[in-house]
Amino acid sequence: MPYAFFSIPANARPDVAGDLNLFLRSHRILRVTQQWHEREGAWAFSIEYADGAAGGSGTTVADKVDYKEVLSPELFEVFARLRSLRKEIAEREGTPVFAVFTNAQLAEIVRRGCQTAADMKAIAGIGETRVAKYGAAVLAMLQNGEKP
Repeated sequence: MPYAFFSIPANARPDVAGDLNLFLRSHRILRVTQQWHEREGAWAFSIEYADGAAGGSGTTVADKVDYKEVLSPELFEVFARLRSLRKEIAEREGTPVFAVFTNAQLAEIVRRGCQTAADMKAIAGIGETRVAKYGAAVLAMLQNGEKP
């Protein structure tokens, strides 16, 4: 898989992220990793993407990832179980599924083999609030292979 790298200084104008956002919109993104570099005072982004453009169908780039293709069969099985759990949580709370976790976040949870709340919080977009609300159920499923 090809990779692209971006660096955005903390004190940069808002439009500096334009190149990164344009790249994300125009490619089929498989994984985004971000890391804060204290010495440089900048965010570094590593983007793994599939060859070819995302296309202009009006759907988001995240919608275009076929996780059955990018995850091993074993990981995809866990991913599918987490999606079912996410759906149940979302229906119970009356919220959209992506507000619980996005597909990309679930795939990253599976790829990293998260075992702790700290593991989950290391994933972009998963903070203290999501971990407090949904982390125990996700971790229980990952550790026990079934719903809590």
